[in-house]
Amino acid sequence: MVFCRSRLRGSLDDLPRIVPTLRKLGARHVAYGARPEHYLVVGEVLIASMAEIAGSAWRPEYERAWNAAFGIVAGAMLEGARAAMQEEGDVAAAGGRRT
Repeated sequence: MVFCRSRLRGSLDDLPRIVPTLRKLGARHVAYGARPEHYLVVGEVLIASMAEIAGSAWRPEYERAWNAAFGIVAGAMLEGARAAMQEEGDVAAAGGRRT
């Protein structure tokens, strides 16, 4: 998790490069049963956990920054998830055949 957070901080400076990866990640999460409404809960718990671990070192600006970063990540992942769900629906409508 620490590695992911550190990598995220560096990657947000180059969004065009990481957005395709985040979309693929969101598409994979559909297979895990992740639903769009789960993203908000995960973000809230993740950021609250960081605040709890940081204790008195946590600052309101950290929360704002992490909320913004998570919003970007979740938004891209949700785009991928929606595309995957749409494709699943298209395949099902075609009787299981990819069109």
